[in-house]
Amino acid sequence: MHEAGIAGYEANAWQCVVGPAHPPAPVVAKLNAALADLMRSAEGQRHFLTLGMQPLTSTPAELGGYIRSEIARWAAVVKAAGAEAR
Repeated sequence: MHEAGIAGYEANAWQCVVGPAHPPAPVVAKLNAALADLMRSAEGQRHFLTLGMQPLTSTPAELGGYIRSEIARWAAVVKAAGAEAR
C-alpha cells in the first residue's frame, strides 16, 4: 500500500484459539501453556513457517486486549467508510 501512495496502512491476518465465555482459569492456563509449548517447539515453528505464518504466543489477557483494540480499530474504519451490515 505504501508503494501505491497510501501511508500508514497496516492490515494483518491473524488466528487465535478461543472457547466459551468464562471457562475455569486453570483450564485456560493449561491450554495456553500447551499451545505456547507447541508454537515455540521446533516442529511447531517449522510447520507454521512452512504455511507462511509467523507463530506467536501471548497470554489470554494480552489476546483479549489485542482483540478489543482490533474491534475498535476496524469499527472506526467501517464507520468512516459509511458501511453497514444488512
